[in-house]
Amino acid sequence: MLSTLSLNSAETEAKLNSVERIKEYDTLEQEAPEIIEENRPPKDWPSKGEVVFKDVCLRYRKGDLVLKNINVNVTGEEKVGIVGRTGAGKST
Repeated sequence: MLSTLSLNSAETEAKLNSVERIKEYDTLEQEAPEIIEENRPPKDWPSKGEVVFKDVCLRYRKGDLVLKNINVNVTGEEKVGIVGRTGAGKST
């Protein structure tokens, strides 16, 4: 009987913890929407401008270069994505 009481007590406490979390989430301030229509750039953005990399060499830290003599020319109205496996240095 003591074992059952202990088990029921632990189960009740776990269920009350989830209720407490729900109550806490209910009182959190609402986040801004992901997309705010009046703040969106025009459809043709960027319409002008240019980004040029000439003979760029990069390294993650001291050691060998990981990018060597990269040449990239991005013109206006182009959108560019950088892809690579996890840990490849995309954010760098």
